[in-house]
Amino acid sequence: MSIPISILMFPMLAVLLALNIPVAFALLMTAVTFSLILWGWFGLDIIFNAFWNVMNNFALTSLVPFVFMAALLQECGIVEDMYKTLNIWIGRYKGSLLIISLLLGYAIGAMSGVVAAGVVTLGLLIYPMMRKYGYPQFISLSTIIFAGSLPQIVPPSLNMIIYGVTTGVSIGKLFAGGIAVGALMTLIYMVYTVIWTYFNRDKIQVIPAEKIPLKEKILVLRYFIGPILIILSALGTIFAGIATPTEAAGMAAFVTLLYTIALKRLNRERLKKALAFTVKVVVMVEWIVASAYAFTAIFTGGGGRTYLTNVMLSLPNAHLAVLILSLGLVAFLGCFLDTAAIITIIAPLMDPVIRLLGYNATWYGIIFNTVLLTGFLTPPVGLALYYIKGMYPDLPWEDVMKSSVPGVIAVLLSALLSVIFPEIPMSVVRLLTGSA
Repeated sequence: MSIPISILMFPMLAVLLALNIPVAFALLMTAVTFSLILWGWFGLDIIFNAFWNVMNNFALTSLVPFVFMAALLQECGIVEDMYKTLNIWIGRYKGSLLIISLLLGYAIGAMSGVVAAGVVTLGLLIYPMMRKYGYPQFISLSTIIFAGSLPQIVPPSLNMIIYGVTTGVSIGKLFAGGIAVGALMTLIYMVYTVIWTYFNRDKIQVIPAEKIPLKEKILVLRYFIGPILIILSALGTIFAGIATPTEAAGMAAFVTLLYTIALKRLNRERLKKALAFTVKVVVMVEWIVASAYAFTAIFTGGGGRTYLTNVMLSLPNAHLAVLILSLGLVAFLGCFLDTAAIITIIAPLMDPVIRLLGYNATWYGIIFNTVLLTGFLTPPVGLALYYIKGMYPDLPWEDVMKSSVPGVIAVLLSALLSVIFPEIPMSVVRLLTGSA
């Protein structure tokens, strides 16, 4: 079997990325170059069609309202209200700030799906409190970084939206699996923090607070009403079969907008910042996705996908080898590429192979996105690390990198358990969507 010339697209892409060319333009330049080599000027039609398909992809438009919703939550202090409520209930216990961070990280994920919203909010809100009350830097940073990254696995995860659009796997089913795996890794990390607190109880202080009557504790729970309505408007409508992910995203953004207006926290300046953040994130993702679509189209048209599929299926013990190699590749590329680029390059190549090997495409998509979360936690491209470093420039970079280790272990352990026990995510998928 002869090796198609389109295989050389990957070495060219690697060279361009090594030259620090932005990933979207590196993908596009590679696609254009090989379209001209393979088919001359007529090959550019494939590039145009790829961009046109992305522009007309209905599901991909859900990115806009979900990102806007995350920006509103960040700008209008909704998470701060939730923090105060949790602090009133459990703040007087040792290590409470660690648990609060994890709970808020999961809640932010269920409302936004944007890592920037998680890491920045928790970093500005809770990290200073941790340091004030004696929490060592390592456990403080590691918890903030991990909890802030949960929005990329807890639905409405932007990564899962892109994966579903790219492969055709149901976004609703991916969301259902994300709830399960996100809860699993949060629980694993929570157990770690409880054990750490037990053995280091002399290193941290309890937050001083007056004893609050039960009646007042119950009253402050009202700050969770809005977030619960936002989550129900997004995820509840999807799982109930009332709305598509795109429709649910629009509904959730509208509910968030009404909630911030009702609290009298939305002004012109905050709205402008939220809109600017939305445009920045969505345009970046759309460029990456469109360029990756073009890259994949040229690679497939040049025979590259067929060649790789045949090679992978011919591997010894292909059923296990392909699973291990593909997930290992996702974790490796997470150190160097944006997650949107990894999804749009690797997922279309792996999805047909996984189906041919008899794996459930939804299950594999959930595991793929779980492992992909390491990309936010590992240098040199770990965005969660850059967010926390950007907020606190005086932090030594080595300390920031070391603090990501517990989170990476929690993510990989969750992925491993979900591989060994597929029912962990799939039982929730069946429960919420009616099928796997």
